Amino acid sequence: MGVVRSSVAVSVFLASEPPQLGGLTQAPVQSVPPRPVVTTIGPISGPTAGGTEVEIGGDALADATAVFFGVKPAQSFTLVSAAGPIRAVSPSGSGAVDVTVTTSGGTSANTSLAQFVDADPDPPVVSGLNPTSGRAAGGETIQVFVTAVNVTGSELVIDGGWTAQ
Repeated sequence: MGVVRSSVAVSVFLASEPPQLGGLTQAPVQSVPPRPVVTTIGPISGPTAGGTEVEIGGDALADATAVFFGVKPAQSFTLVSAAGPIRAVSPSGSGAVDVTVTTSGGTSANTSLAQFVDADPDPPVVSGLNPTSGRAAGGETIQVFVTAVNVTGSELVIDGGWTAQ
């Protein structure tokens, strides 16, 4: 017995008896959907707590049934249009993981084009004050210079729990 793959529908004749005795029946061959291919993701990193919306581009994504970040399923995902892309929300994790998509055609292969890194940003660093000294009673305006990379939603708290304005 042999296996023939075809991208078009064909008919197959099965015979339980020789054709001379009317033993032919016709059965359609089911075509196998293509395996999905992930070619782009963005952004390529997010916090370890998860929750980053990641756009996934590629081929044969239309009937996605699951999206994985490593072995963890996405918190949620939606197909933006029939041709893609997919928008998925990353789960919690740490380190680099492959993003894969599962469809009726199978699961996309791991590729360096679809790696997502769970990493928390470095904390902000105070790099300077102006003025560098003041009265003990306080009440002065000071400038605080902060160096930060990819920090969002942070607030600066001054010694004693006072929130900067």
